[in-house]
Amino acid sequence: MKKVYKNIQEVIAIFPNAHRIYEYESFFMVEMDKEVSILPKALSKEKIEQIMVSNGFPMKYLRVVLDRVKETESIKKVKEMKKRGIILDGPPGVGKSIASVWKIAKLLQVREISNPLYISCISFPDLKELYAKYREHDAYLIDDIISSLPQARLEMIMELIYHAELEEKPLFITSNGFMEVAKFFPEALLSRLRSYCEFHKIKENKDLRLQNTS
Repeated sequence: MKKVYKNIQEVIAIFPNAHRIYEYESFFMVEMDKEVSILPKALSKEKIEQIMVSNGFPMKYLRVVLDRVKETESIKKVKEMKKRGIILDGPPGVGKSIASVWKIAKLLQVREISNPLYISCISFPDLKELYAKYREHDAYLIDDIISSLPQARLEMIMELIYHAELEEKPLFITSNGFMEVAKFFPEALLSRLRSYCEFHKIKENKDLRLQNTS
């Protein structure tokens, strides 16, 4: 992730000899002797929440990721991911969705993306609307992908995966049984997924949702 600056105090600490420092909505401008530096400004939590909520991300996930997340196995995998895509496969409740939303929020914070899209395969969005707008987005979370998806929805998901890979947009996929889903994908798509996405089978099996309600 690229370096961004959270506040003007951080900029002052790094550039103590600056003549002037100006703060704008998306950047800081630092005047030195004969130089002017433009430093990107980290996106605020409020702006991250606004963008993600408007693009379908569940508020219950955002309340967790914009506070402080637990260091789960899923969080560890997304922190260490080297590729632009990742598939988190494992039992329900082990934090796959939370980890993906957390990583996307981080990408927004450092301005690597600006318009991510959330797609729930359990509560699927309107197909016509999704076909019309998905190309406008620059990162995707396909959440809870299942093998029993109706054909029209499955074809939509496949088209989106092709698009993300071709345009090199961040892609996050969560599933409770991805190997079953993969049986319905053509070999060409699976080849793209293998090269573009890391695959992680989450071994953790404690349902964090139940722990949080105890």
